[in-house]
Amino acid sequence: MRRQSSIPRLARRRRPASAALLAAVTAATLAGCTVASDPGEITIEYFAAYPGVATLLAEQHCAKFGKQAKLVQIGPQDTYGIGIRKRVSVYSCIDGGAGADKAPAKP
Repeated sequence: MRRQSSIPRLARRRRPASAALLAAVTAATLAGCTVASDPGEITIEYFAAYPGVATLLAEQHCAKFGKQAKLVQIGPQDTYGIGIRKRVSVYSCIDGGAGADKAPAKP
């Protein structure tokens, strides 16, 4: 006879979610890292193959202050001894959150 869990539905649902969560946290941790930040700008080190990670982190940082992230500088690729290619980019937080491009509504 097969032994069954005391809560079979919970056990079946939790495994895939836990694996996905672990994979997402690991990817986010390894893919990008904030080097320095303040309300006006953020400097991010990230894997060169994944520039979108830096943009996402910058957008999230600037959104905390009601601003938008604008790429100011991309550093050269650094290759470490084991073949990992990384870059450092600087983003400026500019005024005008989401929808700032739109013209004001006429009365």
